[in-house]
Amino acid sequence: MDKPSLYNSNSVRLGEGRKWSLHLVWLGLIASGITWLVLHYFVLVQGEFGPEHSPYEALSIKAHGAFAFLALWFGGMMWGTHMLKAWSQKRRRWTGTILLLVFAALIVSGYLLYYAGDESIREKASLIHWVIGLAVVLVYLLHRISKKS
Repeated sequence: MDKPSLYNSNSVRLGEGRKWSLHLVWLGLIASGITWLVLHYFVLVQGEFGPEHSPYEALSIKAHGAFAFLALWFGGMMWGTHMLKAWSQKRRRWTGTILLLVFAALIVSGYLLYYAGDESIREKASLIHWVIGLAVVLVYLLHRISKKS
């Protein structure tokens, strides 16, 4: 008796478990990123020596980094189980390509935020990262609702 396949080899669709896991990582990434933005730019607490950033700001960026590592793992999974198959079937190529390029920009800017030693590079990378990070939600929704491109 053959073992059941984890996914249909001709299908572009993910199995329910993978799909929900991906959505949870996606939501965690968005929520932690937006939480950091709000805390960093709009929330100050009274500290011993005057106003300072919320202690939850550091926690939110650590959560964002953890979700980012999970997102990278899921990106690899999506490459083999979704993107290559969809490309060969000529499904949603334009929106998929845009989404892939947006994710690549987020990966590069996130890398620069973590590893760039020059503060001016980090400032530019930060702005690029959070602007694209907010915009990717719209690109993702466009990809999900587009019929065929």
